[in-house]
Amino acid sequence: MSDPARFLPIVYDPTIGEACLKFGHIFRRPRGMYLSITRKGRVKEILQNWPVKDVRFICVTNGGRILGLGDLGANGMGIPIGKLQLYTAAAGVPPHGLLPMYLDAGTNNETLLMTHYTWDCAARGLRRKSFISLLTSSWTLCRKFFPLLLHSF
Repeated sequence: MSDPARFLPIVYDPTIGEACLKFGHIFRRPRGMYLSITRKGRVKEILQNWPVKDVRFICVTNGGRILGLGDLGANGMGIPIGKLQLYTAAAGVPPHGLLPMYLDAGTNNETLLMTHYTWDCAARGLRRKSFISLLTSSWTLCRKFFPLLLHSF
């Protein structure tokens, strides 16, 4: 990217915020990894199935606080996708080593809970203690599978 300061408002904020608001409507194919609390005991298996073995950067969200937009649930996946694309555009990080990740701990967004435009586990958001447990177990395993990993929240 020749002029990041000029292009960031176009490719990231506020554009990515609008994309997140519409993510459930424009979804075409999975991009990244979705780890659900309902699969907490299977995180190792899920990581083993990821096709890229040399992941260098993971950006993770739970969709809870997206750019002042609030709880967007799985629709917040646009944030780690967008951030990692910036790593490629602005810093030349090869895209094959990037992994956007969504930790699905449910959502408290009433609109999302009542529609089919979300991939959340269709449950109210977990309490902080349960979410921290999911996060801790996921990161411990991520470090084992991807030893050269740098992660961002």
